[in-house]
Order: sequence, then C-alpha cells, then structure tokens
Amino acid sequence: MTPTAPPPALGVRDHARAVVLGLVIGGLWIAHRDEPLWEHALRTLVVLAVVPVLAAPLLAWWRRRAGTEEQGYRLSLRRFVVGKALLVVAGVGLDLLLTLWIPDLADIVVAVALLVAVVVAGTRYHHLLLVPTGSAEPADAHS
Repeated sequence: MTPTAPPPALGVRDHARAVVLGLVIGGLWIAHRDEPLWEHALRTLVVLAVVPVLAAPLLAWWRRRAGTEEQGYRLSLRRFVVGKALLVVAGVGLDLLLTLWIPDLADIVVAVALLVAVVVAGTRYHHLLLVPTGSAEPADAHS
C-alpha cells in the first residue's frame, strides 16, 4: 500500500523545533568543550539519537491522541539514527581538523556548524527520513 500524497510539508512549528534543537546541540558542544572528544561525541549521539528513540512511543501516543499524526508516513528509525550518527561524525571530524589550526575557537565553530546543519539541512532533508506507513522499515520514531 503506497500513499498517493507526498509527505507533508514542514510548518513553522517544525522549523522552530529545528532551531531549538540546533541551539541545544550547539550549547551542549560548547558546554562540554573541556572534556575528551570521544565523551563529547558519545553524549551528543545519545542526545540526538537515543533520547528521541526512547521517547518515540510516548510521542506516538500523544500524536494519536491529539490527532496530529502524519497520514500515510512515519519517521524511519534506521534513517533517523544513521542521520544523527553522521551529524556527530561530521562534528567530531570538523573539531579534529579545526583544533589543528584554531584550537581555542574550534568548539565554537563546530557548535555553530552543528546549529546551521540542524536548522538548514534538517528542515530541507526531513522528507528523506519519512517512509510510507506500511513499509518494511523497522519500528518508527516520531519527530
């Protein structure tokens, strides 16, 4: 069963959510800049991927109750986690490179880059995370 309508367009609330998420991610990156990079990366990955996945059943229930489910589409858990992991890997790589040239500013530049990536790329490519409701993808996480 394939939905005939395209995935729903993102609204103002979705863009505002992306800005808040970007600020949280950037803030976490700056707040923990004095810790080892691997701890930094692991914490960011937990915040980006694990927390939303664990919250997915509650969010799904809330959306069903409020009647705001995206008809015919759901967020693919696999695509969601891979996307977030790629974001963390890019942040770590950028941090390692910038530390060679601007060690005092590297974390701030990475935090701003993560903010921009979440806000711009996150809202632009959100539709790639959606799969038809009846697809064989793993259990979903709702954004």
